[in-house]
Amino acid sequence: MINVESVYYVKRLKENPVNQFKWLYIDGSDGNLKIVENKWYFNINFYLINNLFLPINVFNVNLSTQFMQISNISINPEPQQKAPDWVIQKDCCTKYTCNFEMDTNDSKLFQDPLINYSILLNFSLNVDNSILDQAGISLDQYEYNEFISEIYQQNVEVEFLYSNYVESNEKNSTFSISNSYYLNSVLGSYSEDQIIYYSMNNETEQIDEPIKNLLTIKFEDNYTILSKKVHFIYQIHGHEQNELMYEVTTPEYGDSTKKFTYDFCTYFNESDLKIKNQPDGVAGFYCPLATTGYYQISIKVLYKNIIKTLKFINNFSFKGNDDYLNNKLQVMQVFIDNIEYFKEVTF
Repeated sequence: MINVESVYYVKRLKENPVNQFKWLYIDGSDGNLKIVENKWYFNINFYLINNLFLPINVFNVNLSTQFMQISNISINPEPQQKAPDWVIQKDCCTKYTCNFEMDTNDSKLFQDPLINYSILLNFSLNVDNSILDQAGISLDQYEYNEFISEIYQQNVEVEFLYSNYVESNEKNSTFSISNSYYLNSVLGSYSEDQIIYYSMNNETEQIDEPIKNLLTIKFEDNYTILSKKVHFIYQIHGHEQNELMYEVTTPEYGDSTKKFTYDFCTYFNESDLKIKNQPDGVAGFYCPLATTGYYQISIKVLYKNIIKTLKFINNFSFKGNDDYLNNKLQVMQVFIDNIEYFKEVTF
């Protein structure tokens, strides 16, 4: 006795109110993406409208993105499934699933700062002809060719917004870090964000004291500061613009609020009117003359398994220290061309 369920077949769709395909088509795709540092883990579903019964692994998909291509990702039907509401022909829909990963570590794209960059995942359907031939489906050559042709015409695109960089000049605000996404080719995709609060130094305008505190970030879990760069751009009134910068690449670890400070002492050099890092100076960034400018603090952080670069910008100004100006020793070069009124003094 022949088990009917073991006999493979391919039949035309009874009807198709959606498009011109006669044998099968992909109505849409959804799934999830989880990011752990440079590894991207996908769990993707494809909703295939069909009237067929074939062996497992007969279908696979190719993936093309702006930064990578992957071939022959195996997809297989999921038992006891339910088609989403947005699938039109639910009665002949089969949910195919796949799991795969991508390593983005070597991709040059992610070496650049990306803000809401549109990542496009283009999946195209393929078939393993050797498995299909062994299934022994009852199609004549014309029908077989037509069926194969429709398979290779099936593709679906999933798009989502990705960021690895944040830049802000607001004194107090938030930024987000996203390590998981829901992907949907029909309804659109969205990220599941971790919202983090931060505050800049609010007392940096018309001051006469060193700038020590730069930034506070309210982390609520384990974090690693992979690197930090502090960059001051300043201009003493009436003089050209200058800058002072330092960078720290030693990792820092923590699990709660992190305060970032200016880590050096500075000294104002009269000879060239520049502020310099010097061990015996004042703690923080300081100029005794009227000065305006801004500072940038750039941080590369690992948080919630995501590596992200953060850049914060804050304005500042020094009003000038009157005591410094009044007590400053003035040295001037004087030329004497007449000594008539001078007296000789001997010691």
